[in-house]
This record gives sequence, C-alpha cells and structure tokens, in this order.
Amino acid sequence: MTSMPTPNHHISVHAQTRRFHRFEVGLPALAAMTVGSIAAFVWLPRWVVGGVTRDQSGLVTTTTDAIIDTWSHKNRPFSPQLDRLIVTWRDYHLLKALCAAIVVTLCFVIAGRLWGSALDRKPAIPRSTKSDTSSHARLKEALRRGAPIVTLRTLSIASVAMGLFALLLVLANMQGVISPLASLVSLLPIGAGPDELGTTIHEINAALTHAEVGGTPLPSALQTILDDFARYHLAMAIMSGILTIVACCLAVSLWRHRLADDAIIQSRAPRRAMALTCAAFAMLMALLSFANTTVAIDSLPALQAFFSV
Repeated sequence: MTSMPTPNHHISVHAQTRRFHRFEVGLPALAAMTVGSIAAFVWLPRWVVGGVTRDQSGLVTTTTDAIIDTWSHKNRPFSPQLDRLIVTWRDYHLLKALCAAIVVTLCFVIAGRLWGSALDRKPAIPRSTKSDTSSHARLKEALRRGAPIVTLRTLSIASVAMGLFALLLVLANMQGVISPLASLVSLLPIGAGPDELGTTIHEINAALTHAEVGGTPLPSALQTILDDFARYHLAMAIMSGILTIVACCLAVSLWRHRLADDAIIQSRAPRRAMALTCAAFAMLMALLSFANTTVAIDSLPALQAFFSV
C-alpha cells in the first residue's frame, strides 16, 4: 500500500528548492560574465599565446617571411620558423574558440532565463466576455503586464541571435585549430606584398597550373598546403552541416508548439519569431556547408584562384 507524503516531506522539498535557487546565478551576473567573456575573446588569446599574435602587421610579416623561406626549399620539410608559427596559431585559435563557446553558452542561458521570466509573468486572462467591473479590471491588469512580457521575449530572441553569431565565431576558430597552416596562408598580402612575395606567388601559381593541366606532381610543401586547405574547408562543411540539422529540428519544434486559445498575452508570435530565427540560421549553415563541401572536393582550382587574386 502506497503511503501518502507527509507535511514534513513537503517542507523538506520546499527547503531544497529554496537552497537551489539561493545558488542560482542572477541575470545581472550572467550579463557581466558575458561581457567579460567577450573581452576575453578579444584580448586573452593574444596575451596568453603572446609572440607575433599581439601585432597583426607583425604576424602578416612573419607569415610572409616563413612562406617565402619554406618555398625556397619546397621539396624539404617546413622551416622551423613556420613550424613554430603553426603551433602558435593553433593555440591562439583554440583559446579564441573556447572563449567564444563560453559566450554562446551564456547567451543561451540568458535567453532561457528571460523566456522563463516572461512565462512566469503570464497574467490570468478572463474567459468570460461579460463587461463587469471585475473582468475589465483583470483584463486591464493583464494588458498592463503585457509590455514587460514582450520586452523580456524580445531580449530573449536578441540573446539567441547573439549566441548564434558567437557560434559562427566558434566555427571559424575551430577551422584555425584543425587547419592552422591554411589559416595562416589566408593572411598573405597577395597582390600587395613585396617583390620577393610576388615572385613566390607567381611560382606557386605556375606549379598549381601545371598540376591541374598536365598532372605534374606538386612540390611537397605546396602539396601539404593544398591538403590543409582541403581539410580547412571540410571541417567547416561538417560542422555547419551538423548545425543545419540541429537548427532545422529546433525551428520545426518551435513552430509546431501549440498554445492555449485564451492566451492573449502568450501568443504564437514570439515563439514563431524564435522558430524563424532558427530557420534563417539553418539556411545560412546549409549554404555554408554546401560551399565548403564543393571546395573540399575539388580544392586545387580553389587554391589556385586564391593565389591568383
């Protein structure tokens, strides 16, 4: 025979709930943590990793010198200078990705809290259409409280949008972690570099043309760059493809969610606005995945086009 819960049991549960909420981080603290994480994303990696990452112009110059030196010994392993630069650049992007991931998490937590606060503020709407004093007073109070609800939901959607943008930064930096060499090559000032760099780019273009037209094997250094270039785009294709599926599922789930017919303040509009945000993000990710997949499949012409700019 099942025993009924005692009053002391309810008091205990209540006390545990109060203790849980006591340690719950408030919205102002979460907002401050988000601002701090954004600042860390901008400043922390360059100061932790140090070296050439602290100065953009110095980084470009060092990368240019390393590529020129490597190309001068094109059939040998990379120069020690380029090897060190690759490790530094990978660590830099890893820290960037971690900071951006923290921003994503905080933005989604804030969005959930704001949406939950809007649900908690849902006023009781009278079902009756009688124009008595009590009904009018309750309806007036409901409409008065509707403005804060709309504000909370708008801020929630904005927080989700900000989190999605930070998610794009996570993807971009994960590319740098997976393929730091291709990421470094993209920094080369092609078309605006010194004469020595122009000569190197011309020779690289010639080697790529001979490989595409005549099937001539590429020098080992250039083949490594080409492989890393393909891996760079393949990584983005896979990550954006996964996010396309996730965003589509969320959009469908939010769009199909049904609300009570008498929920005047809690309408379908805010939830469907969130669904449309997820759908737009899914479309963006699908296009990104498709574009990167085509480059990863046939990377030689894409690399040649890059060096021909």
